[in-house]
Amino acid sequence: RLLNGRIISAFNVEYCYFTPNEEAGQFGGNLRVPTLNLIGNEDHYFGPGDSISAIVAKDKITGYGADEITGNAFKAMKRQGMFRGLVAVLEGGQHDATLTHDNFLRDLFQAFLTAPYSCHTLDEDWRCDDYLSSMIKVVKRYPEEEGKAGNAAGDVKGLWIHVKKPAYPVTMSYREVEAERRSLSSRTAMRKLQ
Repeated sequence: RLLNGRIISAFNVEYCYFTPNEEAGQFGGNLRVPTLNLIGNEDHYFGPGDSISAIVAKDKITGYGADEITGNAFKAMKRQGMFRGLVAVLEGGQHDATLTHDNFLRDLFQAFLTAPYSCHTLDEDWRCDDYLSSMIKVVKRYPEEEGKAGNAAGDVKGLWIHVKKPAYPVTMSYREVEAERRSLSSRTAMRKLQ
């Protein structure tokens, strides 16, 4: 194995103005490589709203692209059977996600790069961290229900999370944010003991 994981940042992996045909708007390469897709919900090129992708796709005369631009790779992961996938849609994030989610991305990258084959369990892995678990909300997962025929352990698994806009400004260093989070966590724990 040469690749342990891949990260696709600021691209929706959909048929859009950036891809010449539908096939080009899919994942290429090995679908068994765990994949992290991160994109801002306000990405002006590939987001779901008034992005260039959505505007061009809506133009029925000269435009082209998917009928519905979702603004992320979850649909493609599920449709193509990505073995392990994680989609993180960043609230308020634009094409450069570091402008709004810089320090959060450090935690996300650490989690993904440390255990790429467990990326689909990020919500469970972060459950013990009050701050990180409060930052994310599960939107969808595939398969939708474990235990169904064909969805046994070892099958394809994917997770789509919505990531809140961080409470801490990106002007704070990661160490400052980490210290603030530890302090907040300690105060919360002390209140629980009282």
